[in-house]
Amino acid sequence: MSADTSAAILMYHAVGLKFSDRESTFLNVSAHGFQRQMRALASLGYKVRNFGDIASAWIAGKSLPRRTVAVTFDDAYRCVGEIAAPILRTHGFTGTLFVVSSWTGSSLQGSGRRVRAEAPVLDWIELEALVRDGWDVGGHTVTHPHLDVLDDIRAYEEIDRGKREIEDRLNIG
Repeated sequence: MSADTSAAILMYHAVGLKFSDRESTFLNVSAHGFQRQMRALASLGYKVRNFGDIASAWIAGKSLPRRTVAVTFDDAYRCVGEIAAPILRTHGFTGTLFVVSSWTGSSLQGSGRRVRAEAPVLDWIELEALVRDGWDVGGHTVTHPHLDVLDDIRAYEEIDRGKREIEDRLNIG
């Protein structure tokens, strides 16, 4: 019989941000909605694991507990630390952040799919605190380009340099 390596991966961006235009709400869930989702996972007996732990189990072909799930967040918006992390903590859960290294500590301006209306991003100190709380942090490139339009060399550089910057700054990896 083979190992059960199945796991669900929940991917979020922003939690609880307030926006003035509909387009900027792309991939944003309300704090109340996120709380309801995490409460449901807890009551259904899901076991939240960091994405890195799940990926390691997949690579090794190891079994995962039934109802394993990773809760991941792209772009490392500050609302994840301020709103999502305390909600996860109340259920004994942690999360995984995928960080755009050049965005760290900035307040992004703009609209549309790539950048939300005003979305402050966690700084290195806030990221360090989440790592100390058991969060997993991984790279999400240096500048958040559309990798499918880059040549292979440039795409590799974006991924590799972002990963190295995050590992160096957070002393992980």
